[in-house]
Amino acid sequence: MVQHITCLSKQLTTAFFFVCFLVPTAVVPHTSTAQQRDELDSIIAQLRKHPDDLKLLSLTASKYEPVNTDSSIRYAHILLTKAVGNKAYTGKAYQSLSNASFLKNDLDSAVFFLTKAIDVVKQGGLEYETAFYTQSIAQLYLNRGNLKDAVANYHTGLTYFLQHADAKRRDEHVADIYGGLGDCYNQLGLYDTALASLFKSLAYTKKSDDHFANAISYNSILAVYQNMKAYEKSLQYGELALQEFRYIDYKLGDATVMLNMATSYYHLDETDKALRLLDTAEKIIVGLNTTYNLGEIYTLYGDIYRKRKDYHKSSAYLQQAIAIHRQSGAKLFLGTAIGTMAQNRFDQGNKREAQQAAMQALSLFNEIGAPKEKSELLNFLVRSNIPPGSTADTYINQYLTALDEYLNERKLNAVTAQEIKYETTLKEATIAQQQTALQLGKQRQNWMLGGGSLALAAAAGLGWLYRKSRKQKALIQKQKQEILHNNRNSIQQLISIFGRQAHTEAEQVVAQANQERLMTLNLLNKMLYENTDSNQAKLNEYLQRLADAKSISTHIPVSLNFQDNDMLLRGNVLKDVGLIVNELISNSARHAFGNTPEPRISITTSVENNTWLLINYRDNGCGLPADFDRKQQQRRSFGMDFIYDLTEQHHGNIKWHNDSGACFNIRLKLV
Repeated sequence: MVQHITCLSKQLTTAFFFVCFLVPTAVVPHTSTAQQRDELDSIIAQLRKHPDDLKLLSLTASKYEPVNTDSSIRYAHILLTKAVGNKAYTGKAYQSLSNASFLKNDLDSAVFFLTKAIDVVKQGGLEYETAFYTQSIAQLYLNRGNLKDAVANYHTGLTYFLQHADAKRRDEHVADIYGGLGDCYNQLGLYDTALASLFKSLAYTKKSDDHFANAISYNSILAVYQNMKAYEKSLQYGELALQEFRYIDYKLGDATVMLNMATSYYHLDETDKALRLLDTAEKIIVGLNTTYNLGEIYTLYGDIYRKRKDYHKSSAYLQQAIAIHRQSGAKLFLGTAIGTMAQNRFDQGNKREAQQAAMQALSLFNEIGAPKEKSELLNFLVRSNIPPGSTADTYINQYLTALDEYLNERKLNAVTAQEIKYETTLKEATIAQQQTALQLGKQRQNWMLGGGSLALAAAAGLGWLYRKSRKQKALIQKQKQEILHNNRNSIQQLISIFGRQAHTEAEQVVAQANQERLMTLNLLNKMLYENTDSNQAKLNEYLQRLADAKSISTHIPVSLNFQDNDMLLRGNVLKDVGLIVNELISNSARHAFGNTPEPRISITTSVENNTWLLINYRDNGCGLPADFDRKQQQRRSFGMDFIYDLTEQHHGNIKWHNDSGACFNIRLKLV
């Protein structure tokens, strides 16, 4: 039941952002230091002498945020009343109300107040504040799970800071934005894109030698590798995060990273190392007089001791975790702790108490809408046969329904993720074009000032050529955008039609298969639009995006190996390659993995004599049935029939055999 590394990383990043970036003097939420109290006393003394000083009121509200949120809210309201007509301080008042709401775990109010702040500073023409608050609301959307809104707002802030901010401000903000984007992509399952964003963030933080920001980036990278089940790699970045936090003596960061690293050791079955890290993390948290992450620490303790069959210790830790999460209202973590307690009771042979605990956890997951956790818990009930008989059949039906909900959510996230990735590519390209234009403008200025009439004439000629080139590119871009939108709308309409026309279970299976084929075409459509120079795209990039989407929708890891990483193929070839790969993965997901504990799919591509594209596909499932050859000769399977037709269109051939699973070798002619 230990499964929430992403949530932990997100919590840490968000808390650091609001409590340390927006309020530089804060150290730990809801705690205060003697220095903070002294600063507050000094500001309050000045405020008594100058009660209408907007700067002092704003400072008081922000300084109170980590110490006493009620006082922060009171002073923010006073500032709001007195700052009539002053857009900057009105925005700061709303910002303080938003920060205080966040620290009180009221995310809806936090978003509401920050939206008001953005509206106010926009009206006042305050560009920096608008970009800064936009970046802040993106972090709130990330914390709420509104990933598309988060990405859109991050990119709005990114565009401004890259173009307008001075170097120091730019690096700080851009680093934080790329870090936030990395966390968004991590939650969407786009792990390669997440890592790319996080390493960009790290490049900016290293320029300024910001150990604190470096540590946050390393911790987020740890989370991505952990979600990829690359636990050894995640531990390497955990060590780097610890080094940075220890350099600045940030104990709360130490404890959080240790918890994340302990989770990796837990998955690697190195429980001794996990326990040593948890012991240290617990001492730090208790010493800081806060419960931040303490519930997650106790849940992991409970799961480790359950694995070790020390059920008494396991129960004691899980009861502490449950008490902490009940008090904090963190229902997802509470459900996880109670679900682990259900496993504890079952392992001891107490099925009645195991069922009671599982029902409590199930109720929480139903309440907050957690399909993944719900399906895993129901799967535990089904496998454990709690209780036996007809009720178990009910659990099986509930499990299958919950699994469908979870897979549907993953499919929706896969589509959303690809749309976000596509929009991100466009926005980053726009930013790059704007930067290039600015650089060219500066160059033309230098030529005109220093080169006399000849340089002036040359610059004018270059300017004319540049403008002509820009117009041509803009026209091509507009035409391709129109084609993209038309194709995209047509594909989406077909997807919707297939869904509406499916009534029986058999029709729904067929409709779903057709929808997946259309989504494969839609993905290629976007890629060809991104490549504005030709009707070609890179095979590795297309298959990687397709594999990411299929991994999310089928919950099966798909690994890729490209012998030619920069192979460009025409759109008509890529289309058929994508459809073949989509069909093979779908067939494996439906038929191969019924009794496979850790399903995997691997795909290798290579080129032979610059003429043939070779696709080697294999899974580790049950293998092809004994009568597969005879059935294929009769061509009764639509999926295989479809693959055959596509292969034959490219004058190719297909062979298959069993080798610890099904293997397909496909040859397609490129010319």
